[in-house]
Amino acid sequence: MDWNVGDIVEGKITGISNFGAFVEFAPGKVGLVHISEIASQYVANINDIYSVGDEVKVKIISVENGKISLSIKQTEAPAPAKKEFKEKKAHTPRPKYQSPGRPGDATWEAPVSDADMSFEDKLNKFKLASDEKLGDLKKKNGADNRRRGKRGAMPVI
Repeated sequence: MDWNVGDIVEGKITGISNFGAFVEFAPGKVGLVHISEIASQYVANINDIYSVGDEVKVKIISVENGKISLSIKQTEAPAPAKKEFKEKKAHTPRPKYQSPGRPGDATWEAPVSDADMSFEDKLNKFKLASDEKLGDLKKKNGADNRRRGKRGAMPVI
């Protein structure tokens, strides 16, 4: 008898390996059902589903150089896809993210208590605050310079 690709035949499992099952569908005609062609769902171990001697219906999917590839899952009728509609939840907008501010953000407004200070005192206070902030920036940039090396170093302020 002559078999063509696409024919569905009955066979008996003659051997099981890690990569598939060998099915004899005619005297002396054995084909391989690869593990990916056993079932439509994932199969980790063929022995969980079939054992040697089981009768199965297989489809011939290719014949190359005397090797016959078979499929069990292509003989099964595809189950109709069920569409499950999820109940939609009422949309509640998330609150907007409020940034706590970045380090180095400065408030340069003079406090109310500075009103009775002289100009020189105000200038000295401003210079001290500015020097502290520049020192913090230099420390931050200094750490970056050590990691980057000479070529990628950022200029020091």
